[in-house]
Amino acid sequence: MLGFSAGVMLAIVFLIYINEFWTSGQRQASPLHEISYRACFKPQLPGFFIQLMTKAGDIVYDPFMGRGTTPVEAALLDRRVIGNDINPLSRILTEPRLNLPDFRQVQERLFSIPVDCAARAEIDLSMFYHPQQRRR
Repeated sequence: MLGFSAGVMLAIVFLIYINEFWTSGQRQASPLHEISYRACFKPQLPGFFIQLMTKAGDIVYDPFMGRGTTPVEAALLDRRVIGNDINPLSRILTEPRLNLPDFRQVQERLFSIPVDCAARAEIDLSMFYHPQQRRR
């Protein structure tokens, strides 16, 4: 009971939802979410509320989409997505994960990149490659 109005007691009912979002088992998510970004959270958090409050085909709007956790999770849950952020990096990080290229597109793009086998980097980049790849 929260207050009185004209001598009548007002009652407000609150729904309480309880879940655990940070256990190791629950931190398993789609690899599409694996992008480093400041102030990010695990997809299980928006996923819980998306499943609770929407159904497949509904629109999920994220006005501060950051790295795109909520839009990507909503798309994976078969919702339509609208996202926004003042940082243009947000679109760069999110859009490719919502519009995945097919194998043919990836293959065409890779084969279109010019290769110069004689080219060498100005710095040693070997630490970024598996030892078997360094020998090639």
